[in-house]
Amino acid sequence: MGDALLQKTYTVDFLTKKLVLNTGHAAQYYVEDSHEAIMLGKVSYWISLMGFVWEIS
Repeated sequence: MGDALLQKTYTVDFLTKKLVLNTGHAAQYYVEDSHEAIMLGKVSYWISLMGFVWEIS
């Protein structure tokens, strides 16, 4: 199942609708098994390793 990180951004001013990255000003929530996974965790790990190898060569 897929995991999600909630409240990565927050609204500073609701009138101007200005969004800012949340760097600890508001609480963030990590939800496990919240939706169907797009790809398995092991697959994404190997893909990230292959990308690193391609950048080096």
